[in-house]
Amino acid sequence: MMLLGTVASSIADNYNIDYLILAGGGGGGTGLGGPGGAGGGGMITGTDFQIALGQSYTLTIGAGGGSFTQGANTTGLGLTAIGGGRGSGGSGGSGGGGDGGTSVGSGTSGQGFAGGNGASQPGVSASGGGGGGKGGVGGNAPSQFTAGTGNAGAAWAGNGVTYAAGGNGGVNGGPGGNGAANTGKGGTAGSDVGGSGGSGIIGFKYSASQPDITIGAGLTGSTTSAGGFKVTLITAGTGSVTFN
Repeated sequence: MMLLGTVASSIADNYNIDYLILAGGGGGGTGLGGPGGAGGGGMITGTDFQIALGQSYTLTIGAGGGSFTQGANTTGLGLTAIGGGRGSGGSGGSGGGGDGGTSVGSGTSGQGFAGGNGASQPGVSASGGGGGGKGGVGGNAPSQFTAGTGNAGAAWAGNGVTYAAGGNGGVNGGPGGNGAANTGKGGTAGSDVGGSGGSGIIGFKYSASQPDITIGAGLTGSTTSAGGFKVTLITAGTGSVTFN
């Protein structure tokens, strides 16, 4: 009688992933008192997170904050990244920079850092501090005529892209600027309207031998392959993903 041999599958029942969970950046400060730049969205990364085949997780991607508004939280894998603090002293994932007369916003431990200090000379001029980011505290305003620079953020090893930068502070009369989508960047301060923060993102890196993650209804995302790995990025919405 012929015996049928078994063929080992290359698809594991359990496997490890690396992940990125990034909240929306805060909205830039506003006003004529040297408004502060907004903080970057909270950024959480990890490696070797064990996934069971067929397991599903609910994800929510946080939006960036509008002018002078904190960014929205991003949730996934049982973790919550905190939205970036608004400019001119708001606390959050990373804190907003202070304006010419307020204290800085604080960051969330493990997710980001505080904003930088503003500077002022009453009756002359004022400038805001830069927003904090994943890479460190925001820059202090060098003088009442020069605003502080937002922190440059930090790269995720899963794709080498930099996220969670802080927004620049402003000087009297300066325009605001928006953070790009899915970067978690804090908005730049503005005298009339502060710039909006960039929205958040969730990323998963895993072996190319595994099938693509199934992205459920309500979520927007895509998967790419390179160098023996796949990277799935979820860029908007609320819904579930399933690890196949």
